[in-house]
Amino acid sequence: MAHALPIVPLPVSWRGIKRKRSEISPREGSGADERDRCLMDRVRTGDEEAFRQLFDTYWEPLVGYAAMIIGAGDDCEDVALQAFVRVWRHRTKWAGNGAVRPYLYRITRNLALNARRDRLVRDARQRTTQLIEGDANHHRTPAQHLEAACLRREVRVAIDLLPERRRDAFVLSRFHGLSHHEIADTLGISSQTVANHLSAAMADLRITLAHHLTDA
Repeated sequence: MAHALPIVPLPVSWRGIKRKRSEISPREGSGADERDRCLMDRVRTGDEEAFRQLFDTYWEPLVGYAAMIIGAGDDCEDVALQAFVRVWRHRTKWAGNGAVRPYLYRITRNLALNARRDRLVRDARQRTTQLIEGDANHHRTPAQHLEAACLRREVRVAIDLLPERRRDAFVLSRFHGLSHHEIADTLGISSQTVANHLSAAMADLRITLAHHLTDA
């Protein structure tokens, strides 16, 4: 579903923009980081095309990240839209001496946390659903489908039950592919603390899901 970006802080040409999965540019490590910085440098000068490229690249990941915090639904897209609005509105403040991806995730995280505080916890059990869904096996029996659904539900619940910072670090690492350094930048903690959170998260999940990890 296409959304109209708010008009006040954004160029009129952004009204009704559509995002397609095929338009999302693949990330390529340090090369992608340098490309992102170049885009942000252009965005700072008011370059609408550079903003469009940044938007196309990060729209779906940021919506997905918001979903991990506030649950699936239109609120996630609203949060992602507001993140880009904030980037455009404050574009001239970009110093050019930081990584773009953690910067975007940090803005999205703060907005999502605010949204979560301002709404009821309805649909909370749906967060992480799309991110932990694997490719469907259409040849499964009904019993196998039921078993897989139960496992996915247990994994979702196990992740939801992790302490907040531990869960955030795990989600950013496992489902969004951020490095320890990028996670540290996003959450405002040290890389060693990120490593500690990830280790603790894996230990917690192994305990919670131990009955699935042992042979019958």
